[in-house]
Amino acid sequence: MKITGLTKIGKSHYKVYTDGRSVPAFELYGSDLRSLDLHDGSEISEEKYKKITEELLPKRALSRVCHLIEKRDYTERQIRDKLSAAFYPGYACDFAVETAKKHGLINDRSYSIRYTECYQDRKSIGRIRLDLMRKGIDQDFINEAISSVIGDSREGEKEKIKKILLKRGYDKTASDRSETEKQVAYLYRRGFRIDDIRACLRDSDYLT
Repeated sequence: MKITGLTKIGKSHYKVYTDGRSVPAFELYGSDLRSLDLHDGSEISEEKYKKITEELLPKRALSRVCHLIEKRDYTERQIRDKLSAAFYPGYACDFAVETAKKHGLINDRSYSIRYTECYQDRKSIGRIRLDLMRKGIDQDFINEAISSVIGDSREGEKEKIKKILLKRGYDKTASDRSETEKQVAYLYRRGFRIDDIRACLRDSDYLT
């Protein structure tokens, strides 16, 4: 394997291109290149390749994961996307993710429950479900979280609609059709069923 290009990114990182490929094989620090005595045009020996792929990159990917989750929670897919965007190879991503999961640092089941608990009063079940799907959560985890935290009650959804309307200061008696449709659109965008929204708006006691 031969280095056929080095592109500096930031102050100390380099994209390393090999064998004429247009996609970088990996990223290394300038200090890595110096310690391994690598430069544009160098042949990467088997020993050096193993050090890069079996030591440097997997451990560095895990360090990156630990840094990310210090600040906020991430799902497995989000972490993999972050690592891929930083040009960590698949084997390094797998090592970092599986190690983090083993130690409970990444847990999609727990993430689903925490997310549902956080947004159960502000978002519809449909919106929560869609949000979690977009974050790469397994459908079984989503179903489990929704069932355990809020159930799948239509009446519960209507109560959330009423609370949102109350918080937004909607007054049925003083609102014209345009204002009512504005509220309908707002709630619909947040994943509430149109028939539940209409039912709440028809209910003269919805603000009590």
